[in-house]
Amino acid sequence: MPGTRGVRNGEVVRVLPDSLGRFAATYFHLEIAYEPGFELRETLYAFKESYVNAVRSEFAELIRERCLSVADYEGLTSVEFESEAELYLYLGDMFEHLFGDGRAKPVPPS
Repeated sequence: MPGTRGVRNGEVVRVLPDSLGRFAATYFHLEIAYEPGFELRETLYAFKESYVNAVRSEFAELIRERCLSVADYEGLTSVEFESEAELYLYLGDMFEHLFGDGRAKPVPPS
């Protein structure tokens, strides 16, 4: 099964589809997530248009389907959230930063 994989309870599981998974594992990771000066939107748009479109499509599906757990996200990025509601609020803000109105990059809770 294609996609970024993580480990849960000793088993390898599919966490996110390929394009979004690679982008999130690299650019949503702890070290970058809390770095306010990192130009995430500009970084994404430096990739080929086909990759940007794949990330957009996969990200929209993730938010719509809510198929990522707090534990999966933490396993992928080392960023912790207290609840799925908090995680999906953050992901929605991140989607808007990347593909919507260009608002400031959201910072996860501390």
